[in-house]
Amino acid sequence: SKEELLVQVMRSCLDEMITSGAAAMRISAEPTIQLAALVSSHVGFTATNPLTARVAEYEMRALSPDNRTAMQKLRDDYESLFAQVVERGIRVGDFSTDDATMARLALMEMGTGVAHWYRPDGRLTLIEVQHNFVAMACKILSANQTMLDGIDYIRPPVVVASEPTGTSVTISG
Repeated sequence: SKEELLVQVMRSCLDEMITSGAAAMRISAEPTIQLAALVSSHVGFTATNPLTARVAEYEMRALSPDNRTAMQKLRDDYESLFAQVVERGIRVGDFSTDDATMARLALMEMGTGVAHWYRPDGRLTLIEVQHNFVAMACKILSANQTMLDGIDYIRPPVVVASEPTGTSVTISG
């Protein structure tokens, strides 16, 4: 059915975002490095999988209550990665913000927005966009960006099977 297809697309997207986000956080115990890795992972994923990311972001309302609950759980699991980094960074004194929830939401929306405008043949490369977004994330949280000097926190994003290539769409099962 159409809904089963939609659930497959959303699940593949959210599963990969959770996997990539968790891997990004494992590169260091330092909150600033974790933030950089997580933000760059989020931006890289949404830039590389723009159609799939937009479906996962906007089509939750099209799901039945049971499927909506299941997909919302996955979305919440992903958002919790950002919450953990932000909260820990504040707790250890690496970050400062008046509202941790608003900062987290700003970081996530900023990264998700890339799906709407990023083009591989655009003015900036994906890595340049990722570095710019990490710099902005550090400013939002008043993080010391010099902690990132010499750290390779950007990993190549995965293209999920649900992301169209050319004119055909492949859904993994």
